Amino acid sequence: MEAMFVRFSRPLLIRMGRYKEDYYYQTIYGFLVPDNYKEHPDPTKLDQYCGYLCALHCWGSGDNDFTVSYERRGVPDWVDKKGVVHIKQDKFMDRIEKKCMKKLGLSYEFISMDVYEDELFNRYLNRDLLIIDEDFYWELEPNDEEGVEDEELPF
Repeated sequence: MEAMFVRFSRPLLIRMGRYKEDYYYQTIYGFLVPDNYKEHPDPTKLDQYCGYLCALHCWGSGDNDFTVSYERRGVPDWVDKKGVVHIKQDKFMDRIEKKCMKKLGLSYEFISMDVYEDELFNRYLNRDLLIIDEDFYWELEPNDEEGVEDEELPF
């Protein structure tokens, strides 16, 4: 199956839930672009989502720009220092997301690749369609060499 991915320039560590007396973290390397975004990906929404994941990384690492409360709908709600709950994308979330992306130096790129569907959903991605397999992350290297063959290299 042909799939499109967003590959991060560096991994993120996201707090996924509680585990006994501590938290369970998962390393995230990017995500699968949903089919409805493949043809015309919205750069603003993609930046927001990448920034959102960066902000969750920063929060899970101890930053205190906001806290998170988990609501019944299953999505973490952000709570600012004044106690205001932010459940939808707003100026506060935009500011925090941009700050965290800049702090982490995170960039991303689109990579299209043919993959086996079973491996994709059973090994490479979690239930949120985030890339969790490091080996797969390295397979997602873009092809920047544009026809340079080994014989052409000086070594």
